[in-house]
Amino acid sequence: MENNFNINQENTKSKMSNRSKVVFILLILLLCGLIYAGWMVFNVNYRSELTAEAPTITKSDPSFSDELAAEEALRFLDEAEEIKVTGPMSAEIVSPEGDSFVPSQARMYEARITNFPKNAKGECQWNFYLNQYDEEELYQQQTTRVIGDYCKFTTTFIKDPGELRVEVKIVATDRTGETTVAETVAERKYLVH
Repeated sequence: MENNFNINQENTKSKMSNRSKVVFILLILLLCGLIYAGWMVFNVNYRSELTAEAPTITKSDPSFSDELAAEEALRFLDEAEEIKVTGPMSAEIVSPEGDSFVPSQARMYEARITNFPKNAKGECQWNFYLNQYDEEELYQQQTTRVIGDYCKFTTTFIKDPGELRVEVKIVATDRTGETTVAETVAERKYLVH
């Protein structure tokens, strides 16, 4: 009889263990479902907020015409691409700081631009002139792009000692790069020793 009791007790523990596993799995599935439902509600609300901000014009609107919409779109594109000059463009070489540095030392060359035309494309033409033997000669050239209000790059290519003259010519053009809108030149001297 005691043996039967032990067997029944083991079956009961086994059933409880199986029930606990099933309940645990159902709770996990329920939790996953709630998380998914919450994400869907948030995502739908977010999308509806985005579409609510943008007004739509339909052909049933009496003020709508294909011609007016096309003109409006072209005017908007022209304004977005229009180059706005706020004043005379100028530049200053602000880095490397100091008046001298060691050959082959990594240096960031940076020019700060003032009044760079809005919506313009810019190119920086760096020229490095080194005077080693009482005669200045072109040592190196580098071309970079204007990013924000700066032209900059890092290099170690000045490997020889001497008097270094750094010149940067900044050219602002339209988006096609064909028409020059503004240009300026900045210069700075260093001693490389």
